[in-house]
Amino acid sequence: MNEIFAEVRDLKLELESLKARKEAIKKQLSEHRDAITDEEIAKSRKDKSIIAEWFPVEGVLLGVLNVKRELRALEVGKLKQSIYALETELKNEGVEPLITIPRLINNYFWLIDHYTTIREDRSKITEILLKIKLLNADVYERYTV
Repeated sequence: MNEIFAEVRDLKLELESLKARKEAIKKQLSEHRDAITDEEIAKSRKDKSIIAEWFPVEGVLLGVLNVKRELRALEVGKLKQSIYALETELKNEGVEPLITIPRLINNYFWLIDHYTTIREDRSKITEILLKIKLLNADVYERYTV
């Protein structure tokens, strides 16, 4: 009988030990999961920002965003300032080109649409197209086809 009691006591001690190890592993997994989640969330947010910047570019390339209008003088001025700022930003080290490039291309599309609407000299449009080609040859090819 003493042997049975001793075995039950040993099993209880082993069970307690297993429970403690299980809790320690759960805690480690939880901490690890939280760390991964924070990194993944940050990456996911960055990826979503990049994708969002490409939506208007793809919309133009797919012909979905096809309503064109003449811009007012104030709008043209702001657009050109934005283009200049983005071009300058792109030249700087440490800038995220994955966000800046689609934003700049979208602004170029707006300026091309404006120039086309007001029947501006073709050389200005060609100059902008060349800038697009230097930024992303695929976009240039798809836009000029």
